[in-house]
Amino acid sequence: MILLHPGRLQRVRSPCRMRSQSAASVASVTVQERLNQLVGLFKGRTERHKDRLADPDESEEESPTACGSPRSRSPHPGNLDPLSLPLDPIGLPKENRIQLVSWILWDPSGISVGSPTPAKAPPAPPPPPPGEEKKDEPEPPQEAGLFQFELLGHPVQLPKLPPMPDWLRSVLEYRFPSSIDPFTDLIYVIWLFFVVAAWNWNVWLIPVRWAFPYQTPDNIHLWLLADYACDFIYIADILVFQPRLQFVRGGDIVCDKKDMREHYMTTERFKMDVLSLFPMEILYYFTGVNSLLRFPRLLKYVVFFEFNDRMEAVMKKAYIYRVIRTSTYLLYSLHINACLFYWGSDYEGLGSTKWVYDGKGNA
Repeated sequence: MILLHPGRLQRVRSPCRMRSQSAASVASVTVQERLNQLVGLFKGRTERHKDRLADPDESEEESPTACGSPRSRSPHPGNLDPLSLPLDPIGLPKENRIQLVSWILWDPSGISVGSPTPAKAPPAPPPPPPGEEKKDEPEPPQEAGLFQFELLGHPVQLPKLPPMPDWLRSVLEYRFPSSIDPFTDLIYVIWLFFVVAAWNWNVWLIPVRWAFPYQTPDNIHLWLLADYACDFIYIADILVFQPRLQFVRGGDIVCDKKDMREHYMTTERFKMDVLSLFPMEILYYFTGVNSLLRFPRLLKYVVFFEFNDRMEAVMKKAYIYRVIRTSTYLLYSLHINACLFYWGSDYEGLGSTKWVYDGKGNA
């Protein structure tokens, strides 16, 4: 029944319509309950079929028997066939029930009616039949720590090597890079440390061996061994590391081997590196082993300043390194002064005048 009101349209529901809606809600509740019951029956039937497919013998043994009939079943609602039920209270005909069954079996996951019974795991396959036992003779037991093999039909035993340490394996598996970033590569900074150590050997000890009588015929072989070890470091730096240093050209980082090698050979550093290895030791044949003939080794000073720049870039407290470097400069000045004073005293005669060294002390 519809009542019109000025400016508003109202719908008034009659009591008969309210009763019809209440009856419809009751019917919908009944339909929902019946659907839930059907879904439960379909679930139970599906699980039973799964059990039969997984283990037909076991499912037959587990099926209950009554009055000596092997096929009789318990009248439990889960054992009923949903398709054999009479017409339900909802009033669905058998054709619609078949469509409902097919829909639920096709996608039963959309309806939640309790937790489904988990399917039984398939039985483990039977063990394979035992094969023929091998009649081979038992091998002789190997002694621990021995590596055994046959050589020309004769057994040979060698002691096994101890396991390789991790650090040694890392060193052996290391592959030298084709290009090196001189600003961020830590390996290059470590290498510069060894080159600077070789340069400092020459800077500090060439004046000592020239002025003081520390180099004698008894230990001359030790001095020469240290000198040639430093020369080997110089050569490795020229041939291995410097031609692999990356450089910037036109705003781009160049990593090509040929370009890096040609760029290094055009720099002033390459010229100083080559001059620092000038073999003036040939004159040892005429003058004897004189440390002043190794003076060209001091021309590799560029590596010292490069190492200082890299250390200041790497260290968090670079001012500590600057203080140590400045103190080293002062000590080296005193070192050169002491060498010159002893050389002049030895030239004039030790203790000959009050202005020269008298020869007393640990010099």
